[in-house]
Amino acid sequence: MDSMSLALFLAAAFFGGLTSGLSGFAMGLVVSGVWLHIIAPDQNALLIVFSLWSLFRPALKPVQGGVPRELGVGVANGLIGGLTGLGGIAVTIWSQLQAGPKDAQRAIFQPVMFATFAMTAISLGVAGAYSIETLKLYALALPVLALGIWAGIKLYGKLDDAAFRRIILILLLVSGLSLIVPNR
Repeated sequence: MDSMSLALFLAAAFFGGLTSGLSGFAMGLVVSGVWLHIIAPDQNALLIVFSLWSLFRPALKPVQGGVPRELGVGVANGLIGGLTGLGGIAVTIWSQLQAGPKDAQRAIFQPVMFATFAMTAISLGVAGAYSIETLKLYALALPVLALGIWAGIKLYGKLDDAAFRRIILILLLVSGLSLIVPNR
């Protein structure tokens, strides 16, 4: 990886960590907009559609939960996570549709995403998917990611719910648009 690609990789790790610390989700969506240009992508998520719909959607009546619906969301979350590596999409959308305060939403999707990513990391390890190059990139990104998460946690709570939502969705939109803009 050349120095420019490495700088972009580390910048994406910082902004992904910042986003995760601030919002409790969306790190994978934010970093994929940059990382998919410099790391070979296997799958991708529809960042642009989700961001635009979420930014401009009308106010919706909160959706009520229940065991069958929440089980369905859990299955969908597992399928999307397994297919794309972005394990929190369904549970995050579900939490937003229930329209609770951001602290309540975060209390729902953060443990689910942690469990999903822990199982994914273990599964990839058992499958032998980690190369020396991948482990080197993880080692380089970890301190930058931790710094971003720390900064995001410090900013969390300083934004009202509407500003918080808008910032995250704009980051996702820019990330998605970066995937379709041709490289020069």
